[in-house]
Amino acid sequence: MTESSNTVTAYLSRLDQALVGVEPSVRTEIVSGIREELAGLDSADAAARIAELGDPALIAAEARAGTAVPVAEPAPG
Repeated sequence: MTESSNTVTAYLSRLDQALVGVEPSVRTEIVSGIREELAGLDSADAAARIAELGDPALIAAEARAGTAVPVAEPAPG
């Protein structure tokens, strides 16, 4: 496993745990969407994108509050 995949796997695991109690379809949509965003990124790009996404607990809090989870477009280049 590469450093990038370890970083991504750890982040997605934290996200999935943070989303416990969120409606299953919403939880699946959020985790799947972020997994797709991070797929194929090298270590530096994955780390940068994870930093932009922020703490999984905040994403989960927004999901619980029923607010849209902002997913920024990746920077060009």
